[in-house]
Amino acid sequence: MRRLAYLVRLLPALVVIGAAPLFAVELAPLGERFAPSKDTQGSAEAPLPDEVPSFQRHVVPLFGRLGCNGRSCHGSFQGQGGFRLSMFGYDFAADHDALTKPAADADNRPRVDLKLPAESLILKKPASEDDHGGGRRFDIGGWEYRVLRKWIAAGAKNDARPDVTLNRLVVAPAEILFDRLKTEPVALRVTAHWSDGASEDVTALTRFSSNDDGTAAVDGEGMVRSTGSGSTYVIACYDAAVVAVPVLRPVSDFVGPRYPAVATPTKIDELIVAKLRKLGIVPSATSTDAE
Repeated sequence: MRRLAYLVRLLPALVVIGAAPLFAVELAPLGERFAPSKDTQGSAEAPLPDEVPSFQRHVVPLFGRLGCNGRSCHGSFQGQGGFRLSMFGYDFAADHDALTKPAADADNRPRVDLKLPAESLILKKPASEDDHGGGRRFDIGGWEYRVLRKWIAAGAKNDARPDVTLNRLVVAPAEILFDRLKTEPVALRVTAHWSDGASEDVTALTRFSSNDDGTAAVDGEGMVRSTGSGSTYVIACYDAAVVAVPVLRPVSDFVGPRYPAVATPTKIDELIVAKLRKLGIVPSATSTDAE
């Protein structure tokens, strides 16, 4: 029984770090796996899970989710405060060096302290409203803090491997069609599927944006809200994958059975009219040569 219990605890770590999984299993969200218990919330010294977060699958995407490697922060070409990351984490080796080697700031300290993980600057600065130019990005003892601390405590290793890549990123629902009058928010769920057979809910590690905030807005948790009629896309980014989710809200009541019959002589016509039917837009009748 002890050996079985040990294997059950070890299985998520095997999947996360890229070892060949024993069978296909989808991991629960990282925020759930690293969530603090109610009696240890806000504690920097609370016990951490056995699982070691992956630098490629968790740490770098978390930096992106928090805005650390964006163009207005450490992802800019000159960096911030002597610390520079690759834009949206495209260069794992460079980012790992930037975190673990002495920085170019005044005290020349690496951002990661392997001897005293809790003293690491990537934990202390983002958890402070005063010491971090970008403001507070997470709370001490929160799941983000615990993910980074566990990675540091386990040796802060770069586990990115060229032979293990992200096969596909699945966003559900694949399309959002709001009702014209009732516009309840819709939550997106993002699942990453890796070439080693592992899959994981990475919604909390995904960057979301809207192509048109006047039609649809999306928050950092992937909650989409309709802000106007029309059509746009919500973009989900994780690792090297970018997925566009169509978001539509009808502009009229001419939807469903109310939509009139429209000729579709070609495949292109079929596709165009299919979208117009969702939007409640009825094309004009064919004009005569005189008109």
